[in-house]
Order: sequence, then structure tokens, then C-alpha cells
Amino acid sequence: MSLALTAAALLAVTGCSADEPEATSSPDAGSSGSSAEATAPSVMSPTGAPSELTPAEGSGEEIDLGGHGSFRAPEGSATEPGGTEIPGTEQVLVRMPDATERGVPAVQVTWQADAPAGAVEQSWSTEKSRTIDPSVSDYVRSPVEWPGSESSVVATWTEDVALAEGGTTGVDALALWLEKADGTVVLAIAFAPAGELDGSTSLEALRSLTVS
Repeated sequence: MSLALTAAALLAVTGCSADEPEATSSPDAGSSGSSAEATAPSVMSPTGAPSELTPAEGSGEEIDLGGHGSFRAPEGSATEPGGTEIPGTEQVLVRMPDATERGVPAVQVTWQADAPAGAVEQSWSTEKSRTIDPSVSDYVRSPVEWPGSESSVVATWTEDVALAEGGTTGVDALALWLEKADGTVVLAIAFAPAGELDGSTSLEALRSLTVS
């Protein structure tokens, strides 16, 4: 039975909640550049070391993100209809050709034009939610540079996912938030069995993500 991966992205494009503290501007606020640290309110800035994640060309079928960008899925991948409860968002889930019966490796991409919150705010909100979940461990959120993005953030974590037949299975995840100049935010999440994310087909597919 394939794992349900959509839950991890439910906070992808929501605005900040009312109980979140008021942000104070950082010394670099308003400066140009795509560094999340340079443009984010300091209270929301990623605290991890800058990520070394880099784009890759990828191979296989090009999957369009409603004109906001694209990524490539290896030949033999299976695309499933996206499902999200957040109004105004679109989503696609792609199971990699080497996916196990659990459905991973996989990549899930969610995007929204005129998003109510930017990449840094969204990633901070998600971090707050995920880090209080006892099934989630080793959560790290870091700034990253990404072509075409005004602001970009990476988060990594390990999660114990409950199985329908009982028990749990470990999954590693890497999320990449990209914010375009027009206010569109794209969130891509690569999933793989715990310990197998580095070098996985899902991570390579995520690295092929471009925004336009």
C-alpha cells in the first residue's frame, strides 16, 4: 500500500496564523538578492547553515507547473492527481520508477499564485508544526540559493509514517520552497526511505525544478 504523502504539505501555502509573533525587520530587509536570510524577518529566518543543495538538469518527462515552472521525472514514473484542501493551490505527486510498494521514492509539488505568505514565512510556519510532531525528528531549515527565485528555503527531516496494516516506516524528506517575484510560491518535497534520500531518484527530480 502506498504511503499518503500529502499531509506533509498541508501548510505549504497558508499564511501565518494569528498567534504567531509579530516579525521584526532584519538589518538587511528590503535588500536585493535571493538569500532568504537577507530578505526575511529575523524571527522567521532559517537557523540552519546555508544548504549546499544545487539544481541539476534531470532527465525524462517534463512536468509543467501551470506555467510557473517545471521539473523532470525519470522515464517510468507514475503521476497521480494532486489533492489539497487549500483554496487556490495546485499539486502533483509523482512516484519514481524505483518506488517500493510503499510508494517511495516520490516527489510532491504544490504551487499557488499570489500566495498569502512567502517562502520564508511558509517554511517557518511548517517548521513550527512539524517540530512538535513526535513522529518527526532531525528537522533542519536552511537558506538556499536557487535560480529564478526571489527567496528560497530548504528543510530536511525524518518521519515515522503509520502503516494501515500497523506499525510504522521511516521516511526521509527534503522540502524546497521557492518564491517568485510575482508572489507565486512553489513547494517541492522529495521523499525516500529513511537513510536513502541522498542520491535518490526523488531528490534528483526535485533538483531539476525550475521556476519561470
